[in-house]
Parts: sequence; structure tokens; C-alpha cells
Amino acid sequence: MTQQEHTNYLKIWDGIKDDMMQFHTRLHEAIRLNLDKVNSGADMKLVSNMDEGGDEELKIFVDYSLRDNDKSLIGVDVILTDGRCREDLPGCGIIIELIGYGGQHLGAYIPKNFSPEAFTEDIDELKRRIEHANVNEFAVEIVEHLARHRPQDRPKP
Repeated sequence: MTQQEHTNYLKIWDGIKDDMMQFHTRLHEAIRLNLDKVNSGADMKLVSNMDEGGDEELKIFVDYSLRDNDKSLIGVDVILTDGRCREDLPGCGIIIELIGYGGQHLGAYIPKNFSPEAFTEDIDELKRRIEHANVNEFAVEIVEHLARHRPQDRPKP
């Protein structure tokens, strides 16, 4: 990647980073609402942290666990993909990925995947892709995953 390509990537990152964080905020609220529908006990409280990271591609990620479980049970990454790293094409894309304990891939949302429009330099288009992700579908999947890993369901030592 040339210096100019890296500069363009960082410009796009700066343009959509807040939208990525807002996605996580909306998702967190949707998870709480779905937890309230299925949770009759206090054992299933949500614990999460939002952070930023990445090496070649940057992301905003949140790891979720249950209150009494110190292990991350599910992670949600919103990744700004770099077309140069993935396909040697200009532009960026969006991946929202669910990752289970131990790195198990649980699902992903990849708008425009396998199409000529997968990568773009249009910041507004990338924002739309994040906005169009169905937060409630992600929340339902996460709550179902967390429900299968409740503290009382773990083997006793």
C-alpha cells in the first residue's frame, strides 16, 4: 500500500468511525431489550466494552459476556475493509462479524459482497451500509448465543 492509499484509507476511517460506534450503541440497546424479553433472572446481565483496533484494517469491536463469566462469549467487530489488502482494488468495504468463544465464526454481514461495488471510496455509501445492517437480527442472534451459555448451565467444578 502506498502512502497515498494509506492516507485515503485513514480519511475514510475518520469519516465513518462515529457511525461504527453508533452501530454498537444501537446494538447494545437492542440486546438489552431482547434480554429483557427472555430473562427472568438476574444471572444474565450484559457486560461489554467497546474498543478500537486492527493492523492492516481498522475496526471497532465489542466483546460480550455474562456478568458472572470472565470469558468473552461473543464478539462483534465492525471492520473497515481495505480493497487493496483483500482484492488489490481501490476503496473500502464494511464487514460486521460475530465471533464466538475461541474464535468460532458465528456469522457476518458483508454488504455488496462478491459484486463490483464491494469496495468504494464514497463515505456516505459506507455509512449507509452500516445504517442498513439489521441491528435487531444481530441482537436476537447474540441473545440466543448468550442464553445457551448461562452461568447455571456451566458444569460445576
